[in-house]
Amino acid sequence: MSGTHRWWIDMKTVEYWMWRYRNVETGRICRTMFPCSADEASRLYPDAKRIEGTMILREVDDDEAVGTRRAAFRRKVFG
Repeated sequence: MSGTHRWWIDMKTVEYWMWRYRNVETGRICRTMFPCSADEASRLYPDAKRIEGTMILREVDDDEAVGTRRAAFRRKVFG
């Protein structure tokens, strides 16, 4: 081993919120079932608004969080 060993991991803090959005099919105002980041919410629900008082701060490591987005868990349905 050489010199110094880095024993900590640089973590990034991300805000996760519950979001309110309008369902385009029904016109109803809906709420997300799970908190998601602003990046995820803007992709899934373009006109979403944060619900105040629902913020959760999470520390994530960018290297480990690569495959954990919603798209990674979608299944293809063959008709």
